[in-house]
Amino acid sequence: LSEYAELPPKGAFKKKFNIPEDKKIILYLGRIHKTKGVDLLVKAYAYLKNETNVKDVVLVIAGPDDGYLNEVKALARSLGVYNLIVFTGFISSEDKLKALVDADVFVTPSFYGFPMTFLEACSVGTPIVTTSLGDTLEWIDGKVGYVTQPTHHDLAKAIYRIISDDKLRRKFSRNCIKVVRSDFSLEKVVERLEKVYEEVVEG
Repeated sequence: LSEYAELPPKGAFKKKFNIPEDKKIILYLGRIHKTKGVDLLVKAYAYLKNETNVKDVVLVIAGPDDGYLNEVKALARSLGVYNLIVFTGFISSEDKLKALVDADVFVTPSFYGFPMTFLEACSVGTPIVTTSLGDTLEWIDGKVGYVTQPTHHDLAKAIYRIISDDKLRRKFSRNCIKVVRSDFSLEKVVERLEKVYEEVVEG
């Protein structure tokens, strides 16, 4: 958590990547791989732009290509949103933090295990949206964001709820920071690990 004690100023990421200050950011941060569901996110973004007529939202896809970038770009072109998406490629740890601070919602459609990026987003108070394609993380849905069905319109609706409702976004943001401090601090993790060891020894 000490890494997030001093955050970069809001707007630093937008300035670096020429994103207008008044635009809201939907952020994907990670490898561009087929298993990550980035195509689902692009479809959800196109649904937002075309069906709900949202004008003030930019999709940022940040991270290195892992064999799927060309397919994602081709999909974006076919849906008419390619020029509205910012593809940053690999970004430094410093720029990653700037991106998380400027993002209005952090979206990873599919994951397995425990993605540290969720905690990183929460550490700066950025709400999360994911789908039921990944492993179940019960601390997300309705608390720090949403877990939706793995369809582009369900994903789009969850994103829309957060970016269109400032009060809801602030509530999730406060919950994000509370969850990280209460459940995922180093002390709490060590405490749980000690209990596991005790159970093993006693068993």
